[in-house]
Amino acid sequence: MYGGLVRPVAVIAVVGLTALSMAALAGCDTGYKFAISPRSTVRVPSTATPDTGTSTSTTRVPGDVALCDASDLVARGGRRQNPDGGPGAIGDVIFANLSATACELKGIPGLRLVRADSTSLAVQDASPLSSALSAVVVQPHEKSTAEMVFTWDNWCEAAPGPLDMQISLTGGRGIVVAPLDGQLGSYVPGCSQRDSASVLRVQYAYVDSGSAPLSGA
Repeated sequence: MYGGLVRPVAVIAVVGLTALSMAALAGCDTGYKFAISPRSTVRVPSTATPDTGTSTSTTRVPGDVALCDASDLVARGGRRQNPDGGPGAIGDVIFANLSATACELKGIPGLRLVRADSTSLAVQDASPLSSALSAVVVQPHEKSTAEMVFTWDNWCEAAPGPLDMQISLTGGRGIVVAPLDGQLGSYVPGCSQRDSASVLRVQYAYVDSGSAPLSGA
């Protein structure tokens, strides 16, 4: 009898904690919601071929397709998540696949910030705090997108002006350049420790972020 009572109590406790967590998050409106929570389950999208009158369709799963090359992709910075303050900047980059075949994004990319005149910012590309997520399949012709979230802390120099992020794909697949034209203002963080390095790091990569064409945006 005792063993039969433990499971319902545990379920009630988990549900209660989940409800409290959701209520707390609802009260913290940052002005922008990422496409998916970094703690959410990563979805593996299904790929359907264009309608040509046939019924052929395939499901592409990580490991079933080749890694994405930089030449396959278009990318753009989204919005800074914390526009109302906080010394650090949190933002995301969205990737879409322009090629005719699905490809896979996985691993932790290298990051570099570049000014409009192509000079690099003195920013340290730090190791992520968490391990890489499962691979994400990016469907062809911009049918789906993938998201990478990054943080940038402690910029104590002059305002750098417009910036691009150079993203070095794992596996030697090239460098994707993403304009950081955040719609809520500058991604540049405040200066929190003048004698310390400015640090850029991947928060998490990658997650499926739905469908939103980037090439015409």
